[in-house]
Amino acid sequence: MKSHMYADDCQLYVALSTEDVTTSENAVEVCLNDIKDWMSRNFLKLNPEKTQAKVFKCKSTNNPDLSSLTLQLSETVSILGVDLNDSFRFTKFVSKKVRKCQFHLRNFFNIKDNLNRPTRTILITNHILSTLDYCNVLLLDATDKDIYPLKLMLNNAIRFIFGIRRRDHVSPYYRMMNLLPIRKRISFKACTIAHRIFYDSAPIYLKENFEKFKRTTTIGLRATSGRDDFMFSVDKTDLNSKNLLYKIKLLWNTLPNIIRKCESLPLFKSKLKTKLLSEA
Repeated sequence: MKSHMYADDCQLYVALSTEDVTTSENAVEVCLNDIKDWMSRNFLKLNPEKTQAKVFKCKSTNNPDLSSLTLQLSETVSILGVDLNDSFRFTKFVSKKVRKCQFHLRNFFNIKDNLNRPTRTILITNHILSTLDYCNVLLLDATDKDIYPLKLMLNNAIRFIFGIRRRDHVSPYYRMMNLLPIRKRISFKACTIAHRIFYDSAPIYLKENFEKFKRTTTIGLRATSGRDDFMFSVDKTDLNSKNLLYKIKLLWNTLPNIIRKCESLPLFKSKLKTKLLSEA
């Protein structure tokens, strides 16, 4: 059994075998009982109403029998504000972002006449952009339809900053602010995560799923095209996969060699943003 520990949240996860569900089920029960005992000894209480359990499985796999588990299974679980279900569609996640942005924008528009442009920019950066960028790498494989509501929120934020009408185009103002569109913001976050993984500054649970490309020949590899020493190794079984980690590897490997070679994170971000802005 593995775990992720956060400031106010703890996750336990275990791989279930369809042939031996009982063993995994017992392991979960024993772990939960140990946690309850420890909390009782330290004058704490495990809140059962906030304890959730969820089984993620392939569509072709039958539901495992977990009737003896004391925890009530949920249709969705919330992990650090992200709601996960079997479909991994993130529709609810996007809707929560949109509602939060709409709430802030309505309040901002009510006082916009009393704010200068630098103050408006600070408000949008702190309240809107931070919300749109939170965990946005999960939307790396999302369709344009899925992220369209986020695009509208970003457009409305720009209209608030510059005081432009709803029918006016916002594209020139993106360039004026050096602001990345939603799709490019997602790619920027994914590449930044890949950089941390490649240069060993990411958590272990992320690094263990990535392997650097290792040359099998002494012949010099091409730095401008083909494969080089600053790429991730991609398993052939991952080709055409919708796996998020595979998408991150592919995105990193397709970056120009001169960008991937930047060990300094600020310099990498600067060059990456320049490249993405030129493509926007």
